[in-house]
Amino acid sequence: MDIRKLSINDYDSFRSLRQCHLETDPQSVSTSAKDWRSAPREKIEALLIYNGMRTDDFILGAFSDEKLLGMIGFKRETRKPSTMHKGMFWGFFVRPERRNKGIGKALVEKWIFRLTGA
Repeated sequence: MDIRKLSINDYDSFRSLRQCHLETDPQSVSTSAKDWRSAPREKIEALLIYNGMRTDDFILGAFSDEKLLGMIGFKRETRKPSTMHKGMFWGFFVRPERRNKGIGKALVEKWIFRLTGA
């Protein structure tokens, strides 16, 4: 399994995985599956382009045989210097058929490693 930051080249895989997430676990997200399905390509590409430019905000993906199996996103608070030590993760999801195989754990560990540099 390869865990890496998503890029613009991952557009199709990311869009598909996020759609699966929104349809499978709608109670865990604030975006609707319908809204995501109709989102313009440019809007989704912008997330991935921004992901490539920032170090503090990122989306990690877990791949096996070039298939995106899971993801986790992180966004750092940037509105005030006094809150820049805070952040939140979002979009944590593993395809239902691949759950309970350590993919989620590996994503969280890589997420922690990116934040701490440990």
